[in-house]
Amino acid sequence: MLCVKCKTAIDESSESCPYCGEKINRRKTKHITMALFFLCLVLLLGITYFTGVYTKPKEDVVLEQEERPAQVPEEKPQDEAPALTPTEVPSEGGEEDTASEEKTVTEIEDTVNDIAASAQEFYEKFGTYAVYVTNKGYLYEYLSGTYIKASDFEGVTGIKPENINDDVLLLYLKTADLADYPSLSVTQSNELVIFASYETKDGFIISSANNGGGLLPREDLRSVLDKYSNTHGAIKKVEIGSDDYNQISALIGNMYTGSGSFDFRYLFRDGKYCVAVTSPKGESTSISEHVLYCENNTWYMAFPNYEMYEKSRSVINTALVDINLELVPGYNLTAFKDYLRSDYTEVIRAMKLNSLITEEDEPMVFQSGTDDFCYLESASGRKFVGNLSMDSAWDVKEITNYEQGAEYIKSLTNRPPLFILKQY
Repeated sequence: MLCVKCKTAIDESSESCPYCGEKINRRKTKHITMALFFLCLVLLLGITYFTGVYTKPKEDVVLEQEERPAQVPEEKPQDEAPALTPTEVPSEGGEEDTASEEKTVTEIEDTVNDIAASAQEFYEKFGTYAVYVTNKGYLYEYLSGTYIKASDFEGVTGIKPENINDDVLLLYLKTADLADYPSLSVTQSNELVIFASYETKDGFIISSANNGGGLLPREDLRSVLDKYSNTHGAIKKVEIGSDDYNQISALIGNMYTGSGSFDFRYLFRDGKYCVAVTSPKGESTSISEHVLYCENNTWYMAFPNYEMYEKSRSVINTALVDINLELVPGYNLTAFKDYLRSDYTEVIRAMKLNSLITEEDEPMVFQSGTDDFCYLESASGRKFVGNLSMDSAWDVKEITNYEQGAEYIKSLTNRPPLFILKQY
């Protein structure tokens, strides 16, 4: 035990402290000892508690509500299956049994109206950077490659939680395609409008935030969606010298002044549409982009010079609702217009020093690119793609055709400037 006076350790059997002579009060000493014991116990428990909290696995910590990140639309990979499979509207025969019998018409209308309003709110909220298009008649976000569904609105718009229903189709249609149906109340317009649509035994109850709606029989909705089918066969290269090539060349040549001489930077088609990217010979930075369509084996201009639009795919899609947007090159020229170059003298000099080309290959008859990529064609017909590497040196690779050049550039960046290439 400890002496109360001098705080020296003494034998418990002692009647007095051998050092200071203080008499031992065992009761008082016992209280002090117990007090010290409880103090140590409290300190030990405290250390254990705080150590336990701060060593707790991070994933077990729950953030307070105000610390949680704000909800934003989920960024989904390009190859994810569509949220709403763009198949045909259910056909006749037995489908009536799957229609909702639990809700009244009024309840269904309330749900559809709420989803339509939320869809419009969602569209406006994210429309500054999203690219909304109609894909087979359904609302589709091009950049993420996903169909929009009602559950996307949860926590993002003012949708009522009880109304979230992914059985409600989100259509993206021109009201002009609906205006002739007497059962609908819509205005005549060529602008795309979002409609929420829910199947009942009598047809589809449809509604939009700003353009009415009504009840549309399933066979009528099927007829409308047929106009939005973008399946026109496989996408393929237009072969040089073919009848298609000659027609398209003549059509685009008329758009250029003087000789009409130009280069094809990109020329692909499906069974109905063709996209042609061109530039006048000797002016590789003056790039134009056009959509053509074929009718009775004859090609016509459908949408010229779409390169001027920042969201060109939305603009094209509004004009041509049945176009397969996979046909349109993935780049956007407006994002690169300030970075186009047509002089790569220093790259050509380095190619000569490294014996990649000889005098027989000169001059370079085509030069096109950006600050980081270039495409060169020699007088001898050889083709090269260059990339500015991390150590500020140009890596140059010889290629044989457009497809090989495109694959090489795509392997180097997730924003491949394929417009620098020349197909023909």
